Amino acid sequence: MANALCLDITRTVSRLGRGHATGIDRVEQAYLTHLLSAPRPLFLLLRTDWGLILFGPENATAVHDYLAEATSAGSSGKGRAIKARAEAFVRRKAVARAPRFLARHMFRRHVPPGTTLLNVGHANLDRTVLAGWRSVPSSRVAVMLHDTIPLDFPDFQRKGSAARFAQTLSVIARFADCVLTPSKAAGAAARRWFPITGNLPEIHVAPLGIDIAKPDQSALPSDLTLKQPYFVTVGTIEPRKNHALLLKVWRDFPTKMRPQLLIIGRRGWRNERVFNALDQGKSDDIVECADLCDSAVSYLLTHCAGALFPSFAEGYGLAPIEAACLGAPLICADLAVTRETLGNIPVYVDPSDVYLWRQNIIRLAAKNRAGRDSWRVLKAPPTWEAHFNQVMSLL
Repeated sequence: MANALCLDITRTVSRLGRGHATGIDRVEQAYLTHLLSAPRPLFLLLRTDWGLILFGPENATAVHDYLAEATSAGSSGKGRAIKARAEAFVRRKAVARAPRFLARHMFRRHVPPGTTLLNVGHANLDRTVLAGWRSVPSSRVAVMLHDTIPLDFPDFQRKGSAARFAQTLSVIARFADCVLTPSKAAGAAARRWFPITGNLPEIHVAPLGIDIAKPDQSALPSDLTLKQPYFVTVGTIEPRKNHALLLKVWRDFPTKMRPQLLIIGRRGWRNERVFNALDQGKSDDIVECADLCDSAVSYLLTHCAGALFPSFAEGYGLAPIEAACLGAPLICADLAVTRETLGNIPVYVDPSDVYLWRQNIIRLAAKNRAGRDSWRVLKAPPTWEAHFNQVMSLL
């Protein structure tokens, strides 16, 4: 029998009740779904406030089904109650529980030799946990490092985030046998930072798969009134995503020629000026859509005049790739990772050049009125099948 795998699902559980899944959340969920069908026995690991919970292969499917149902419910704003119910449910399915300082004893007692721990969610990358895991004979650790943005752009982060991420990077360097990155650009950034930790682990680029939800107009909020032409930007409202540029572009439009801007994403951190501008300038021209389901987002992308992504940095950029698959005209910040994943499909503009963003948005608005049939579409997006074939061969 092939050696067992263990997937850390801490991020999935921690995000319950916070609304629909975003980028890294989707990756961990995709891994959980795929590994259940793999020929290897699957264990699951979860960190809670109380300690660590380990699930055996006999209960992995039940845990998956419960979490899938809880995740699909969304219910932003009810996180604590939903998370508490989920933890109560999964505790009943556990093969073992232990505080972190006893992780070593739990793993050595319940985990078969040769088992590989997979962490793809940037959560529970704890020195005590990984050291305990490596005490299992012939065990391995594989980690997906989605980006190094907290170190590349510390000014965009919450206070203390850069220092915590540097600590996490040192733990990965110390204990991981294999580091996966979703893009060559993310891999290059990792190679720049890992030597500072004193160790350079094996790094492999494995592009993530893309799941495109079927567009569904009925999934739109009943109070959303669309104006033509309208533009869409998708992503958490945080400094790195550069919503400030779009608000400046829209503010400078003459009222009669101002298109509609739909901002799809929840409010994040360190962005008070943008939040204040949104609160003070409420109108039909700029609309926040905080927690849309995937089918609603797909519908908006399918019919928009353009999708706008002025980010200062991305590790992979799932949202622009999904928009390109749906045929949305794209204007993107000129980033190495976007050129890597989307080639010549978008129009590329410097993320600080307000004038060029405005001119390209005006051009797309005019083109939308004449139809967008000639716009370039990403016809062969990366697939999860290709991703998992590559990852499983590495493991």
